[in-house]
Amino acid sequence: MRTFALLLILVAIAASQPHHWLSVVLAAIAHLLGR
Repeated sequence: MRTFALLLILVAIAASQPHHWLSVVLAAIAHLLGR
């Protein structure tokens, strides 16, 4: 699904950043948008 793919991309980008909490925020937003 596009939403799942987008989530993976967001997590991958967030994981490359020093702010690990960002991945959690992006995951939460993507989950809400997916619903």
